[in-house]
Amino acid sequence: MNTNDGQELLTSAGLAGSVAAPGSGATITLWLSTDNLRPLQTARKKRLIINVYTSHVSATNGLQIDESNDGGPTNWRNLVSYTIAATTYTKNVVSVSAPYVRVRYVNSANVLTTWEYSVLSDEDERATQ
Repeated sequence: MNTNDGQELLTSAGLAGSVAAPGSGATITLWLSTDNLRPLQTARKKRLIINVYTSHVSATNGLQIDESNDGGPTNWRNLVSYTIAATTYTKNVVSVSAPYVRVRYVNSANVLTTWEYSVLSDEDERATQ
């Protein structure tokens, strides 16, 4: 699904097959580029926009964006991590350069009552927001 500003919605809490809220202390993958059938035949993503709204704080550095030059599964390198605050809509814009990317969320010990997220990509070079 493409949005009208050239961004592509990769996954969202509202899409079929979306990722359910993580359990207490669980780590879940929100998006993994290797899940695409032809990751190297599609245009490489230049930046990701990750939006999260949750009822409770994430684990420390709970939103993790990792890159790999060989597709993993063992050679992932952490690009950046963020702690997501409770009941605060959070938008993170991350420039990526490796051909393979994954976005993970690590929950705190809390049980989430609200869980919303989306991961969008942008193939164009744009100024950082």
